[in-house]
Amino acid sequence: MIGITLDVERIDYDKSVEGLLPSVLGWIAGNEKLREADKFVKKLGPDAVPVVKKLLGYLDGDAKDEIIVWLLSRHREQLTRSAAEYLDGVFPGVFRIGEFSAENKPGSRLIFRADRVEVRYASLLDSPLVSDRLGDPGLGLLKGAAKLLTFLPQDKLEEQGIALLQTEPVRTKILSALQAGFEKAGLYAEIRSMTVKTGEVFPAPPAAEPEDGIIPDAFEDALFDGVAAWLRGTL
Repeated sequence: MIGITLDVERIDYDKSVEGLLPSVLGWIAGNEKLREADKFVKKLGPDAVPVVKKLLGYLDGDAKDEIIVWLLSRHREQLTRSAAEYLDGVFPGVFRIGEFSAENKPGSRLIFRADRVEVRYASLLDSPLVSDRLGDPGLGLLKGAAKLLTFLPQDKLEEQGIALLQTEPVRTKILSALQAGFEKAGLYAEIRSMTVKTGEVFPAPPAAEPEDGIIPDAFEDALFDGVAAWLRGTL
């Protein structure tokens, strides 16, 4: 089992809000503990998404990322399912993703994480992209290695597998598939790099729906900051 960390180069915030926000507004409408927020959303009507996009223009990068992290927490299952679907289209039967999450560290780029990722290395080696390149320098694997995988100790298997996952042709295909899967789920992001570690278990992501039903403070604070900046701009 491995963990994958994705360093996000750039996010199209406007398109991501368009893709992610509508279903979140539906969640707010169906949550009894968010009745006041639902009243506000109803007053905005069809202008809810344009208003949030307008507010984004008054926020700094960290605040925008905080909003994206919260929106993704509401789409975790959809994001994981969509990314897995596109990966399977390129590497059939190879990857099984436990869960995706996002992390925002102020002053740095946004990080996406895939936790508890199972890789069937025999299927990976049998895939056309890899099997045709097993003789290439740098892959560190021989033709016919798929037949020997069952005899390798688990630590050696994952060591060889991780080396293969991070070779240029394989990594490029993985990142392309993940970005396409993210876009289908409503997230528009350009991934800069990918890091793979064996046995990586990331901290549990924040619960998508806190017990008290209140939208996380970081998300509310970002919106309030945007509203305040917007109002100051009208003076």
